[in-house]
Amino acid sequence: MIDFLIGSLSVLVKRGHGIISHLEEKQDLPQPVKAHCARIADKTRGVIHSLNRRLSLLNSLKRGVENGNVSPAQAEPIFTALFQAYRDSKRDLDTFEEFFAGHINRFNEADVFLTSVAERIWQETGLPGISPVAVTNTSGYFCTMAPLGIVFCPPSTENHLLTLPDFYHESGHILPERTGQPLHGQRYRQALQDHTKSLHHQIRRVARPLNKKVIQEIAAYWEWRWAEEVACDTLAARLVGPAYGWCNLYLCLQSPNVYAISAEHPADAARTEHIFRVLRRCNWVEEVSQMETRWKQYLRTVKQSKPRHYEDFHPTDLFTAIAEDTIELTTNLFTYNAQPATLSLLLNEAWQHFVNDPIGYCAWEQQTISALRKQLVPQ
Repeated sequence: MIDFLIGSLSVLVKRGHGIISHLEEKQDLPQPVKAHCARIADKTRGVIHSLNRRLSLLNSLKRGVENGNVSPAQAEPIFTALFQAYRDSKRDLDTFEEFFAGHINRFNEADVFLTSVAERIWQETGLPGISPVAVTNTSGYFCTMAPLGIVFCPPSTENHLLTLPDFYHESGHILPERTGQPLHGQRYRQALQDHTKSLHHQIRRVARPLNKKVIQEIAAYWEWRWAEEVACDTLAARLVGPAYGWCNLYLCLQSPNVYAISAEHPADAARTEHIFRVLRRCNWVEEVSQMETRWKQYLRTVKQSKPRHYEDFHPTDLFTAIAEDTIELTTNLFTYNAQPATLSLLLNEAWQHFVNDPIGYCAWEQQTISALRKQLVPQ
């Protein structure tokens, strides 16, 4: 089995060198992509270095076993650690190859355009670090792998403006990787603690029939994903303004139940109300009023119902605490309240065209996307 593991580690080393070669040989990439390629190549070199050290250890161990200096009992815990190291290294290379290098190998015109959109967002907002790589390759909606600096966009995103405000939300997922701290902080921690204590208090003092497992689930959801999602909603609403609220409303039309609770993020209805509050705080009161009118009409039409414990999962105080944390932590990170950003203005203009002239919108969008592509990716 020693030889088998030696061969397996050697294959990983070869694979790592192949990943580096692909990243370094790819030409004609936008500058942010080149920078991320160099970063991932360095990470891959680190994995290769670790693999070579373990190969050296394994070869020494093999010689020790063969000449009788190391007993099988002495070798066993070392083998166990080396097998785990093999699995860890393979997982790292799988990630680099599947979620980054593979997409760079297939980088196309749509990816170039969307990566240029991301670069423009970074330039206009002053977000820290290198802007992310963007690729049109996901079976669902936008998602981000922050450690790799890559945003996955739905197919055909490059041809539409209405969902581009969600790019600003994805930027929020990248920020903690850049700054070394989450967007939600002490206010959120205190609010979550207060909320769970309050629920436990209701069980003890007023005999509320609430299972303690529900309280554990609430805390787990907020800690795992929800707090970050709400922080990203807060950031996006501030960065792109009403366009983000309209975009969210547009996406809610796809939801089978806007009150549904999932581990991935708070219910769509709760997020919508939160986005409205943030936009009001940023003085987009009239625009929020327009959104709320349509939102209430939609809710009356679809007649969707809230599940049990909906309010327990979505206390307003918790959303507010995250918003205040995010605003405080990011105020100095981007150019807020400065000269309006041209891309943000364009996305808000797109939504106003859609709201005011839904029939004629598509023709306007096609011309506008073409002009934006020429501006961001000159031939």
